[in-house]
Amino acid sequence: MIKTEYSLRVTLIAATSYAMLLGLAGQAFAVPEYVKQACKADYKKFCPDYAVGTPALRACMIGIAHQLSPRCVDALERSGEKRRK
Repeated sequence: MIKTEYSLRVTLIAATSYAMLLGLAGQAFAVPEYVKQACKADYKKFCPDYAVGTPALRACMIGIAHQLSPRCVDALERSGEKRRK
């Protein structure tokens, strides 16, 4: 089965985010304003119980990575969560 480009991008972002989470557990994460804006609806829908910039929020977002909006995925890529090809 061939994954769509979007699905592949989301999977790579999730994997990268998970690796970063393991390496930075317990530290706060700086979240650029454009990521906050682009992912605001995703955050409110899926992970509103977690503070922005925390490992718990990152873990929640990783858990729902396949459901993130294209706008949020693009912002996460821009922020360095995933390196572009």
